[in-house]
Amino acid sequence: MPLPDAGLTARNGLTVADARRMTAALGIAADLGHEFPCLLADDPDRLAVVDPESLRYQLLYRSDELKSWWSLAEVCASTVAGHPVDLGAFSGVRHARWWDRLRYQAGLLDVHRRPLAIPDRASPAARRVAAGFELAYVLNALHHGDAPFAFSQRYAAEWCGLPVKVAAQAVRELVALGVLVIDGQLPTRPRPTPLYVPTIAVPATPTMSPLEAFAS
Repeated sequence: MPLPDAGLTARNGLTVADARRMTAALGIAADLGHEFPCLLADDPDRLAVVDPESLRYQLLYRSDELKSWWSLAEVCASTVAGHPVDLGAFSGVRHARWWDRLRYQAGLLDVHRRPLAIPDRASPAARRVAAGFELAYVLNALHHGDAPFAFSQRYAAEWCGLPVKVAAQAVRELVALGVLVIDGQLPTRPRPTPLYVPTIAVPATPTMSPLEAFAS
């Protein structure tokens, strides 16, 4: 399987040491260049490898549904969402946020978590989405400060490991409860994407360990 022509390194500045910490965070016990059961397949006999040169994830089997080469961020997104997530060439911001999440889970990013004010009556799905939004918001703030954040139905579903309809309903519930506030929108198609800001319960907390991050 040939290496793709573009984007050979997973992201500018990614080192072998970073990649090893990321693969460990993904639950991959094998070292770079060594085969392991593919995280994107249900069949444990289907193998994958993290290429030690490009630091990309390669399938070692042919698939009509899946591409051969993936970034580690795409693998992270896929394992959280529960299905393969191809971030593609036109999802730059979305791809970058998944890189941030993987770096955070690998202990390569320090962020201050700001717990949201979640009423006791909130549903389990709303609590899960609130935890996911909290992490997504603080990671986005590394680049854009406290600007309103686009949390589309698909993005919320992938980020929180929920079906799209469940995630969408949970976001609406959080707005109704006053946990999230709509503050503008992006002119996307087929419908605008709302921008959200959170209601903060307490001041920013000290840096938390990756184990305390929102877990899918």
